[in-house]
Amino acid sequence: ARYRSDGRYYAIDFTLAEIKTLRASERFNHQTGKPIYPNRFPFNQSAFHLVTFEEELEFIAGLNKANIDNNREV
Repeated sequence: ARYRSDGRYYAIDFTLAEIKTLRASERFNHQTGKPIYPNRFPFNQSAFHLVTFEEELEFIAGLNKANIDNNREV
C-alpha cells in the first residue's frame, strides 16, 4: 500500500502516469445515488481526467488559433 503512517495518500508518492489514470465525475449522494448538483453536468455522462500544465497550455493555444481564425481570442 502507498498510504503513509498517518493513513493518507499523497500525490507526490505516485508517478504522473499513475495520477493520469484517475478519473473524476460529478459529485453524488452515496445513499440516494442522485447528483449533488443536478444542473451542472449530465449525471453518469461526464468523466474528467487530470491534465498537466503543459497540456493545458497546448489546449489554450489551439483554442486561440481556432478563435483567431474566427476573429475571437480566449
